[in-house]
Amino acid sequence: MSVRSPRVTPRRSRPRSAVRRVTDVLDAFAGSTGDLGVSELARQLRCSKSVVHRLLAGLAESGYVAADPITRRYRLGSKALLLAQSAAAHDDLRRRALPHLETIRARTGETATLSLLRGQSRVYVEQLESRQSVRQAVAVGTEAPLHLGASGKAILAHLPPESWPASARGQALEADLAGVRRRGYAVSREERIPGAASVAAPVFDHSGTVLGSISAAGVVARAEPRTMTRNAAIVVAAARALSRELGWRGRAAP
Repeated sequence: MSVRSPRVTPRRSRPRSAVRRVTDVLDAFAGSTGDLGVSELARQLRCSKSVVHRLLAGLAESGYVAADPITRRYRLGSKALLLAQSAAAHDDLRRRALPHLETIRARTGETATLSLLRGQSRVYVEQLESRQSVRQAVAVGTEAPLHLGASGKAILAHLPPESWPASARGQALEADLAGVRRRGYAVSREERIPGAASVAAPVFDHSGTVLGSISAAGVVARAEPRTMTRNAAIVVAAARALSRELGWRGRAAP
């Protein structure tokens, strides 16, 4: 008895998107120990020199690559280096935050999260989930508005009002943020997520600039006033300890 192999039809490759082509160029520089020319990149990326030249021109205009006027070869520019430094700093902050998140989880029994400011929103970059059967969990990498939820308001309260997003304006919210600054922490109950309750405190750098916040994120069924006050004290202590590790001296930036 003979067995016939199934016929395999070659799949046509889809043309790469403009964004993917740009990231391919940056990946090529990241994997190189020196500068690169148009011809080298064209061979490496398997596309025409005209396409590579157009991509490099756009990246150079934005500061992500720089051209040597004599050799006409390219290297990573100042914007790319700043991006790398920012990524390294965020990774360091996440690493430094982990012991403090563990303290929050152990002492409150709730999920501990770290959020960082990104433009006019925040993004979850780390969490340690509660070990309780009913718990709050976040999706790391998710962006959330600053004016909703304890983690966002703990950040927003320490940003200059002129930088607040339009959604954050209003007398009620401004009064709430003044309370956050006075207490040193923010509280939320079902502001973003039904059934969720959280307390959060800001994290500052050496200059007193707010970087993000850490929180104890739980559920309203366990959010009695006494419990929330106790959890807030734990979160504030952890946030201040982390901020001091980053060089903070006890004052927020004006």
